[in-house]
Amino acid sequence: NSAWLVAWHHEKLFYSVLLMIELLLTLIEINRRISFDLPISPQYRLYLKVPFGLYLGWISIAIIANIAAYLTKTEWDGFGLDPRFWQMFMVLFGTLITCWSVFKLNNVAQGLVVLWALGGILMVRINDAIPSLSVNLLITFCALLILFTTLNRTKYWAV
Repeated sequence: NSAWLVAWHHEKLFYSVLLMIELLLTLIEINRRISFDLPISPQYRLYLKVPFGLYLGWISIAIIANIAAYLTKTEWDGFGLDPRFWQMFMVLFGTLITCWSVFKLNNVAQGLVVLWALGGILMVRINDAIPSLSVNLLITFCALLILFTTLNRTKYWAV
């Protein structure tokens, strides 16, 4: 995380994205081990799951923002596709990764962080000068999907 902060601060966005990918993969592995490999009590696992789940959720959203910043800096043209397509793609991709992770790792905290972030994104988008109904509807759908997945996993929270 410190290396990412240095790269971001010095606007080395390509390295920032690479470091974020490594951080994301590391956090996924930590969350996997907390959920399945550690021979510890469910209460202790819970105290590990919350902070690492929150961290994984934050990184899941931050990596998308970092990729978008890098692509903007490099003036990527999006293969000529409408920017709304890429907004929708990134939201859907992030949602699928989050739902998979929440389901697979039984970590409700991650789902709650991503749900909070999608709510914030939707609030900003609703106030846009030219709101995009299709993007806003997809964000709403994705938020509901994450909410359903997260609520479904609460029964396994301490397991």
